Amino acid sequence: RLRSFDRTLAFSPAGFVFLHDWVELAGTPPVRLDWLFNSAGSLTLDPDGARFANGRARMRLVHRSILPVNTSIGHDHTELVPGGEPRPLPYLRLATRCETASADLFALLVPCNETAEPGAMLKTNDHGAIFRCGGDSWQYHASSRTVVRL
Repeated sequence: RLRSFDRTLAFSPAGFVFLHDWVELAGTPPVRLDWLFNSAGSLTLDPDGARFANGRARMRLVHRSILPVNTSIGHDHTELVPGGEPRPLPYLRLATRCETASADLFALLVPCNETAEPGAMLKTNDHGAIFRCGGDSWQYHASSRTVVRL
């Protein structure tokens, strides 16, 4: 159980999305925390996160946390299709064991297509995170929940 959950989203002019989740536990640590990201198409893992695909559209998810995160793909969810049978809905699971009273998860969602993927980078630091997509870089300050272009 969580005492509080705070999500910050920043949308860039280049089309990518930065996500910061801060959670505070209601109980005594340690607690397992899971983040689930559903996919309407295919899903593959990579060393920094995952790649989602649906038709020609692609999205790369890069994640960072101070906590060790186990990344896996689940297939036990279904989607109801009007007039049809439920179909499997794959999802990305980011799982961690939180040993403290609160935790942060940072993610960068990078849209792309089947032929081109912009370079993306996400690093955590003492203030929050630095992220880059294409040629632009930003600093996210977790305490003020602000994003500044570098």
